[in-house]
Amino acid sequence: DPTFGTDGVVTTAVSAGNDVATAVVVQPDGKIVAAGYANNGNDYDFALVRYDFDGTLDTGFAGDGTLTVAMGPAQDYATSLLLQPDGKLVAAGASQQGGAYRFAVLRCNPDGSLDNGFGNGGTVVTSLGGDNDLAQGILRQPTGELVAAGYTVSGGVNTAALVRYTPDGR
Repeated sequence: DPTFGTDGVVTTAVSAGNDVATAVVVQPDGKIVAAGYANNGNDYDFALVRYDFDGTLDTGFAGDGTLTVAMGPAQDYATSLLLQPDGKLVAAGASQQGGAYRFAVLRCNPDGSLDNGFGNGGTVVTSLGGDNDLAQGILRQPTGELVAAGYTVSGGVNTAALVRYTPDGR
């Protein structure tokens, strides 16, 4: 579609390093939100970018159209994204904590600010007790609970894992 971006293509440098989009949602108003991760110079952080329907950055989102969040002290990767009925965005993935990956979930308000009513200032990191725990999908149940799906690795064996969070991130 030549009316979107430049000849149908949009690229956005979120950081000075590598940036990757892994999930996308379209809001009812036609705005497009992509989630993934961006290099912060040392490692990777969760990243969300919102575009207007024509592919231009929506500066009404997080001030410049991009939101990056360090979920922990090392590597953080968002792999999935959902749009709640109230317009809040939820991204799930993994955060490296003390050398091991853990389920990580972030929720932000429609304006791109972190939702302080969710988890710890808008973020939750959950250890399942394995060597590594990685969330790869997220859904919202009709009652408001969030379910992250992924796997845990223990002793070299991958096991499917689900974690359900209350609407406020517990």
